[in-house]
Amino acid sequence: MDPKSTIAVITDIKDEEFYKLGTKLGKLKALCTRNQFTLCKKTFLSIQEVGKEENKCSEVVKKLSSFRGHGFKNATVQRSVP
Repeated sequence: MDPKSTIAVITDIKDEEFYKLGTKLGKLKALCTRNQFTLCKKTFLSIQEVGKEENKCSEVVKKLSSFRGHGFKNATVQRSVP
């Protein structure tokens, strides 16, 4: 089964309520609100590791998935704002 979440890092905050998230495969195209992710205390990903491309969340999950990305629900995010 596919994981229900993916690891991302906060790369920017817009208007104090919208978050730009990045993964190893790149930044997510859509902005997220705080209720769409869970903060993680442990560091799994740094901003320097965020890919250059912009992708839809579903595209990122599909690329990281063994089973084509079915079942994705939310992201686990580290807070690392420059």
